Amino acid sequence: MFCRELKKNGLNVLGIGDQPYDELNPALKDSLNEYYKVSNLENNDEVFRAVAFFTFKYGKIDWLESNNEYWLERDAWLRTEFNITSGFHTEDIPRIKFKSKMKEFYQKAGMPHSGRGSSRAARKLMLVDTMTATATTRQIAAEI
Repeated sequence: MFCRELKKNGLNVLGIGDQPYDELNPALKDSLNEYYKVSNLENNDEVFRAVAFFTFKYGKIDWLESNNEYWLERDAWLRTEFNITSGFHTEDIPRIKFKSKMKEFYQKAGMPHSGRGSSRAARKLMLVDTMTATATTRQIAAEI
């Protein structure tokens, strides 16, 4: 649905995956402008080449998102390598990956925290961040 709405609002939606194109869900295929198949999504070199290909063909990439926490660090690395200014970059990962680093940011924001793991207030902050990111995405899509 996310990709469909982006395309509907005039954005080029480019996909990278390890599944053959013909096996993709028809709704997903309709939402993509182009798909680049790699043999293994775990292979950073292959995925890097896919992003490089899209950059060569479509120009600078404005947004890179996998919507999956598993790829968080690799997405950040790709954003850093291709100077994609949306989302986290490599240097941001420690503050979002490690609870010990998050504590500092909760303190700066004046958020109550337990000092151990995620507190209820921290989870609310994450929910607000998610809602803000979704609203920002909608705004970007609407402006384009």
